[in-house]
Amino acid sequence: MISGNNTPRLHAETSVVSGAPAIEKLARLICAYAPHDGGFELRIPGLNASRFSRVNKECVHALRLPSLCIVAQGAKTVIVGQEVYEYDASQMIVFSVALPVAAQITQASHSEPYLALRLDLDPHKIAELVLKVYPHGLRPGVGYLSASQFSREYSRFFGSAPTKDIARLRQDTRPWV
Repeated sequence: MISGNNTPRLHAETSVVSGAPAIEKLARLICAYAPHDGGFELRIPGLNASRFSRVNKECVHALRLPSLCIVAQGAKTVIVGQEVYEYDASQMIVFSVALPVAAQITQASHSEPYLALRLDLDPHKIAELVLKVYPHGLRPGVGYLSASQFSREYSRFFGSAPTKDIARLRQDTRPWV
């Protein structure tokens, strides 16, 4: 999402977990699939588990692709531009577009490692969903300084003009899953 000042935005959401047992169960499951420090691709395409037993002394710089990140244990700080987002087992973070980030695990130990899941999001599926939710399109300029800026950014990210994708998706009669 882009704010009115053209700055990419992240969504840090407070989760509504009915109790600690659910998050503890998730932590146990992540431990089973991430037996040592590192990142692990799971059997479900686009689902990854991470385990780290120590905090980072320095930020790690990366390009974070669209994804949903859930921490089951420990904590992490993500910096995007001038914005700082801290999240732990009580929150999740959603990257709706690819963003350069600096990240740092801030809470982890050998006895209680940082444990997280990341679900990669397909930008084309997101675009299809937006078209289904907003069949007449978003009002001009939502999140961008101008419609032409949106069109340029969309074309750069998806490889074709938004009008072409809208026409293609409107002709596609397959159900969206």
